[in-house]
Amino acid sequence: MRKSIILFIMLFASYIHAEHQVEQVLDIIQENKIQFVNFLFVNLHGDIKEVTVPAHHVSNALKDGLAFDGSSIAGCANIAESDMLLKPDMDTFRIIPWLQGINKTAVIICDIWLNEDEPYPGDPRSLLKKLTHELNQMGLQFNVGPELEFFFVKKNNNTPCDTKCYWDIETDIQRSIQKSTILFLLGSFGINVEKLHHEVASGQHEISLRYNNAVSVADQLILAKYALKTIALQYDLRVTFMPKPFAGQNGSAMHIHFSLWDLIKNQNAFYHKDGLHQLSKTAESEISAHTSEAKSYQEMVNIESEQAIKVNTVANQQFVKWLPQQPAPGSQDGTMGLRAAEHILNNDPEMTKYYVNQWAEAYTGLSQNVLSRVKDER
Repeated sequence: MRKSIILFIMLFASYIHAEHQVEQVLDIIQENKIQFVNFLFVNLHGDIKEVTVPAHHVSNALKDGLAFDGSSIAGCANIAESDMLLKPDMDTFRIIPWLQGINKTAVIICDIWLNEDEPYPGDPRSLLKKLTHELNQMGLQFNVGPELEFFFVKKNNNTPCDTKCYWDIETDIQRSIQKSTILFLLGSFGINVEKLHHEVASGQHEISLRYNNAVSVADQLILAKYALKTIALQYDLRVTFMPKPFAGQNGSAMHIHFSLWDLIKNQNAFYHKDGLHQLSKTAESEISAHTSEAKSYQEMVNIESEQAIKVNTVANQQFVKWLPQQPAPGSQDGTMGLRAAEHILNNDPEMTKYYVNQWAEAYTGLSQNVLSRVKDER
């Protein structure tokens, strides 16, 4: 009886909190005279999907979610089980800075549910949230800091926008304004960019995001992809995250720095001042967990692009010096798949952002060897 009462109180408190969050979002919409809200979600292939709701109809959508046909979304459902539900996450609500006036629009990221009571087991964001919650219950937080590479190409002919190379200075005033505008708009969109610079290939660039918990960073990556493609079009450019868009040039990747934070000791669980390369026993166990599953990981995160299958061919390797060629750890070698237990080298920036963080988190936090090491070092 006592357990039932406690459970009821917890559920009621959760309901009140959810209602309060919805009211806060509705207040923001009214105060900022927002006209539309785009409800976003991501399918298994990492594609961003969107449905737009006028502000005067958004209240019910925020409270009850939005029904949609899952059979029309790749990887969601078959026609016999097509009815699915989008549940918006109020913490992801933000105003789009480049749409103002009568077009003023906000976005909110959603989780996919089978119905009002059951989350969809194939939703990458829900899976990552579940795993993150399990880690938090153990007193751990998984932090990631990604480096996302991409190409700016000319809209009219899909060729690189410049002939510059790694970290070259920008002498074209219009391109300089373009880059500063992109950084300003990304920051206004709630995306914490640490730096933007030119990469090795012509037209190739990279943005580095400030590390944070895995779900928050995956959300920012999705929004960064959404924003970059939209903003680039205003300058007659396109953005592509394809892993190998041009023959004879370096391909793009997404490198991910990661760490396991011990919430109980308030310190990095991977660090030990006297360890090899200052790595703790927890980090060493984590390296073993990652490298043992490297092949399965690459197969999973690169399923979206046929180019990812070809990117590791001998013909291409001479042009991709940072391409991971060995599923092994190393402290300085850029061809290693894992560097210093904190840097995964991936060969496809188009990969599902929630899945890559989920994989890394799974083999870092939930490996029994890693968990036992964390307990021993506490």
